[in-house]
Amino acid sequence: MSLIIFFAICLGYYCNVLSKTDGHYVYLIDDAYIHLAMAKNFALYDVWGITKYEFSSTSSSPLFTYLLSVLIQFFGNNDQLPLYFNTIFGIGTVYFLNQYYSDFFKNVKNTVVAVLFTLFFAILHLQLLSGMEHIFHVFLLAVNIFCLSNFKNKIAVYGFYFSLLLMGVVRFESMFYFVSLAFVFILIKKWKEVAAVLLIGFIPVAIFCYVNYQHDGYLFPNSVVVKGTKFTFDSNLPHQLKSILLDNFLFNKSFYKIGFLPIVICMIFILRDFKRKILMSSLKIIFY
Repeated sequence: MSLIIFFAICLGYYCNVLSKTDGHYVYLIDDAYIHLAMAKNFALYDVWGITKYEFSSTSSSPLFTYLLSVLIQFFGNNDQLPLYFNTIFGIGTVYFLNQYYSDFFKNVKNTVVAVLFTLFFAILHLQLLSGMEHIFHVFLLAVNIFCLSNFKNKIAVYGFYFSLLLMGVVRFESMFYFVSLAFVFILIKKWKEVAAVLLIGFIPVAIFCYVNYQHDGYLFPNSVVVKGTKFTFDSNLPHQLKSILLDNFLFNKSFYKIGFLPIVICMIFILRDFKRKILMSSLKIIFY
């Protein structure tokens, strides 16, 4: 039921686009075509770049771009490949969300509502149609959290670490997730797991950064560097700090809508669970 409703909404958006683009699906943003251009050049010319002539690290999702290049080698240079790719991993995401919520809700109706709320709250219907890596990243997150909730199972342990291994080179923002997971393991004094999470999560990112640095002198792709924050440690430093702390955070409405509220909600739940000793006991049940 979750799958039918989710893909019915996706189909509605898809048909709406087709009706306005002469029957050929066009992605919402140009980033999808940047991935496709790099994937095509790597598949056909063995060049990791936006053109076939030289290395130019422009993809913010190396693994996603690489997988597209593999698909191009097998199925040809088709601009609809990201859409098919996202559809497959969209199905996988719905499956693992259903599996995860089924452990909490014995009622099928509640499980369906929980899955649909998660999908639409994260606007995954538009993410799927964007032709970008976000659906693949969410799929890995869903697998990782599902495996974490079944950590006593040996297969789940492998799934947990394997999804971590891939996550960092699908989206570099996963590094924040790795640190958060390590913090959870610190709470229950699982030091081996802390080291494993940080090493398995960060090593693929470090390898990519090393390769990228050898070619163009930057650790991360150009698109990430341009959007990132840079310190020059000169007379402009106070202005830079003001711009980061005040303009980007305290005086930025988007921060309160997107970042601040989830942080507050998390802190309330963590403090509440600590007072009731629910958090520690729940984590110990999972790992022991």
